[in-house]
Amino acid sequence: MSITAKKVYISALAFIEMMLTFYYIFWLPGSWKINEVMTIPYVVIAALGIWFYKLKTAIVSGPGNLSNS
Repeated sequence: MSITAKKVYISALAFIEMMLTFYYIFWLPGSWKINEVMTIPYVVIAALGIWFYKLKTAIVSGPGNLSNS
């Protein structure tokens, strides 16, 4: 899986998690605009954090990666 695909996947999961969290904990009935104003900054900050964080490549362990030290 490419790094871009991983970041898209993580961003989507973070978005869903934040929307569910705000829905179940902080949702104000009847005011979609206030709910958007409350949720959007958190989604933007999370997305920026995900896209600016440098992912490391996976380390594969196996007989060729063992050292005798």
